[in-house]
Amino acid sequence: MTSTLPASTAPAYGDAFPNSTKVYLDGPHGIRVPMREIALSGGEPPLRVYDSSGPQGHDVREGLPSVRARWIKGRDVETLPPGPAAPLPPRGGALVPRAMLGTRLRGRGPVTQLHYARGG
Repeated sequence: MTSTLPASTAPAYGDAFPNSTKVYLDGPHGIRVPMREIALSGGEPPLRVYDSSGPQGHDVREGLPSVRARWIKGRDVETLPPGPAAPLPPRGGALVPRAMLGTRLRGRGPVTQLHYARGG
């Protein structure tokens, strides 16, 4: 059985990895790839591994920053009106913030990465 700690007693993310730091490799088109640089002993150079932990320091109740919002709004989309907050199954109690507005293609359904990938 998996046990979880309340947020107030869970260790800080950085404390769980004391011999490493989060770094970013710059890629094309402003892409920054998150890496974890691990300090090794014995005079070995640091080891960089891909860091899939996601963004740190964001308020989860507000959601992630909309880094693609301007790009999406430049296409044939419309903003959906805010609806009532609804509980997310199966954990219950978690609410979707009212400020999180969805988008959809005008008359054609939701905006997805797959839709744009297929379109080129």
